[in-house]
Amino acid sequence: MKKRTVLVTTGLVAGIAGTIAVNPVAQSMGIAASSQISAAPVSLTTSTGTTPARRSTKRKATPAAAAPAAPRTITGAAVQEPYGTVQAAITVQGKQITGVNVVQVPGGFDQQFADASIPTLTQEILSSQSANVSVVSGATYVSSAFLQSVDSAIQRI
Repeated sequence: MKKRTVLVTTGLVAGIAGTIAVNPVAQSMGIAASSQISAAPVSLTTSTGTTPARRSTKRKATPAAAAPAAPRTITGAAVQEPYGTVQAAITVQGKQITGVNVVQVPGGFDQQFADASIPTLTQEILSSQSANVSVVSGATYVSSAFLQSVDSAIQRI
């Protein structure tokens, strides 16, 4: 059996009567309301003989939620290591680091060390939200320079 309700916005008494009038469950229990339901406002009087004050229907303005900060990219310092220059950039949203990117790494001999160490360093930086992570063993020069560049970018947040 499907229950149907009607929302009457003119008052609680009219709303209850309207619900009973169209509710098949109520009707089957013998609680049938008149087909003539008044939607007129009901006047209430308190025990002291006064009419209660009406609540204001105006809603108070709520301050708009601050829009989340747009992501921005901050480029770190270019750090010289024995085989070339390393530079990183971080993406931040608010004060949270959301990405770490390579801007520049030395080619040639040091490229293999950068390829092996930077993904691990990036993961650690994002996890700890800082450049205070250990260098990758076997890629000390490029790891150290990468972390220095990231740290200089973090200092500018």
